[in-house]
Amino acid sequence: LTIGYVAVGPEGGWRDAHEKAIRDAFGAESGFELKYAPASSPTDQNSQINAFATFVNDEVDAILLTATEASGWESSLELAQEAEIPVILLDRGVDADDSLYVTRIAPDNVNVAAQVGEWALSQFPEGANYYVLEGVPGLSVVNERNEGFEGAIEAAAGWNKVGAQTANWSADEGKSVTETVLRANNNDIQFIFAQNDEMGIGAAQAVKDAGLTPGTDVKIATIDGTTGALEALAAGDLSFVAQYNPFFVD
Repeated sequence: LTIGYVAVGPEGGWRDAHEKAIRDAFGAESGFELKYAPASSPTDQNSQINAFATFVNDEVDAILLTATEASGWESSLELAQEAEIPVILLDRGVDADDSLYVTRIAPDNVNVAAQVGEWALSQFPEGANYYVLEGVPGLSVVNERNEGFEGAIEAAAGWNKVGAQTANWSADEGKSVTETVLRANNNDIQFIFAQNDEMGIGAAQAVKDAGLTPGTDVKIATIDGTTGALEALAAGDLSFVAQYNPFFVD
């Protein structure tokens, strides 16, 4: 069987591990021919749409899709359906009728973010000023992680959301955004929810640069469980890391 894999490409430790797992699972030793097509950049939907169309024209047996954006996939999915090529979504959902694809395989983002919220409540029983570092705008995982975290803390008193901003899954942007937020709020931030490890690691560096101590003055919680995040957790730079398994198993 020939499988077309429309992928995100290099985006951080979690994405690297996930895409390697998919390539390994659909390798030649398992009886597959996998055509791997990473996006030109982690936000480049156009290159993904072109790769998707190529796979349809090549009459592959199935297409795996991890979308860089949630919207804009209806025409591509309809093209695959007309060609009777099944499409399976991996990790990220799309804004399209679910009749246009077979299924979506992904960990429960709402649940994993709720774990972060429940941990935060245990650390700040009287509430906190908090900030959220979000992933790429519009992605299903971003919305689901917001839903899970906010749902966990919404009934608790004393929680003041200072704001939220995308840092595009990037350590550098996580650092830059956090520096701005701390300056604008006279360092009066007690908790940061970073929607992935890289942004949280960047935030921890910004906290240090502001003369504060991560884990004491500002607690930072992340999602993924990459090696770098676990090392930062052991060092005290991160306070909580929720596992988001790249192999999609418990």
